[in-house]
Amino acid sequence: MKRKIAIVALGIVLAAAVWLFVERRSADDGPVYQGKTARQWLNYIDPIDDTTNETQAYLAFHEMGSNAVPFLVSELQKNDSAFERFYQRVYPKIPEVVRKHLSRPELASESWGPASEMLCLCDSRTAIPDLIPMLSDTNVDRQRWALLGLSSSVGPADAQYIPVVINCVQSTNRSVCVIALQVLASMGPDARAVPALTNLVNSMDPNVRSFARKALKQIDPAIAKKYETSEQE
Repeated sequence: MKRKIAIVALGIVLAAAVWLFVERRSADDGPVYQGKTARQWLNYIDPIDDTTNETQAYLAFHEMGSNAVPFLVSELQKNDSAFERFYQRVYPKIPEVVRKHLSRPELASESWGPASEMLCLCDSRTAIPDLIPMLSDTNVDRQRWALLGLSSSVGPADAQYIPVVINCVQSTNRSVCVIALQVLASMGPDARAVPALTNLVNSMDPNVRSFARKALKQIDPAIAKKYETSEQE
């Protein structure tokens, strides 16, 4: 009986693995550069180990430019499907003799960082309308990577997005807060940003305090000077 259950379970796992393979093959893999798709180049990006392939991937995305933006945005929007979550759970329980023939489960979030990083190399202004909704995501990791993707593309012309960036500045997550401060500073002078910044210029966190003061200097130098003067006194 146990053997039959194991065989059925294995059959389900193999079916899920095949389904995942087909799904990935049918997904949009983005533009092609030097015979490789954007997805293949993205797989070379490793946040820990720098390799020759990774250097080539940076060059590839720089050359693909705005053509790669839709693909990179879709990677940031991606979530794990029900089948993928199932596969992630059962993969460690599969016998080694079978597991070595299957692909390792991949979390959707594993591609968020590399996709965000590559957006900074592309002409990514076209991605702004798609990245802004991600700033309200409940997942702080997606918020952080969306902010990083915005950091190289937003400017004074994007002042309509300041309120949602201010919400990120007020985040209790330090990383989200710091990157949002940098994004806010690059969006130019706007009085709406001042209250959020003045609340943080005396933050107990040195990183938050430092970036809040830098942002305030760019947005309202007069108020920033008052805080500097009061601190010296």
